[in-house]
Amino acid sequence: MPIAGTPPSSPKADAVQRYLIAREDALLPRAVSRRAITFLWLLLAAQLGGAGVASLVRVPVFATGPAVVLPGHTHAFSESGAPVVAVFLPKAAAGQLRVGQKIVLDLGDGPDPRIVRVEAVEPEVRGPAQLSKRFLLSGAAAAAVTRPSVVALTRWAADEPRTVPAAHAGSVYRADVEIGARRAVSFLPVVGTLFGGQG
Repeated sequence: MPIAGTPPSSPKADAVQRYLIAREDALLPRAVSRRAITFLWLLLAAQLGGAGVASLVRVPVFATGPAVVLPGHTHAFSESGAPVVAVFLPKAAAGQLRVGQKIVLDLGDGPDPRIVRVEAVEPEVRGPAQLSKRFLLSGAAAAAVTRPSVVALTRWAADEPRTVPAAHAGSVYRADVEIGARRAVSFLPVVGTLFGGQG
């Protein structure tokens, strides 16, 4: 029953009002969807643009392992008498280890690491017992080699007084050997899988 003082509404007017309300409700999600789609397209474009830039940038890849200053060990490259340093790396690095690659030695006694180069490689994978026998490891040096490894050899800087490296003989340090490089894009989620993680 219509309220007193208000004109009765016709069925046609009610239908028109319902149509207008339904149209407004339909237009609102449509507008939100357009904004969402635009945002997603912009997000995709930004990721593809970043991937394009990242595909041009190469990031060094390092293998990490213990480095031991070998007392009394000699090698063809150490004719100067400089002590030899052996770096024991995971067997996965066997096919990537090369003479001339950079070794970053963290001696723990200063802010700057020692940078040297790989001067010889023993690519054969040996177990801890074999390596201890091969390099006469004992004590902390033998305990640091806990898995099958390949070995990179270098020398302690020959221009230093021999009494300095002699004090380090048998010591164990951390070493990072640069075994290659990968495109930065290979580290990105989703897009990186297209590159297979290869450089």
